[in-house]
Amino acid sequence: MSQLTIYLDEASMKDVRKSAKRENVSVSLWARRRLSEAIRHTWPRDYFVLFGSLRDSDLTRPPQDALVADSPRKSF
Repeated sequence: MSQLTIYLDEASMKDVRKSAKRENVSVSLWARRRLSEAIRHTWPRDYFVLFGSLRDSDLTRPPQDALVADSPRKSF
């Protein structure tokens, strides 16, 4: 397995340690999971091809009931 060295400020490292402890894993495993998630997070294939495929008239807001029976709210 390859190794990676990164430099973090103390505040960031403290947060990383807390997060790893909260998940009950090592800092190394925590970081590896986060990096893997970041690498895999991509848009689905042909996602951007869909932009502009709907006419504006297809996107109309349905009628809405009046909010007469809404809960009373406190004013600030």
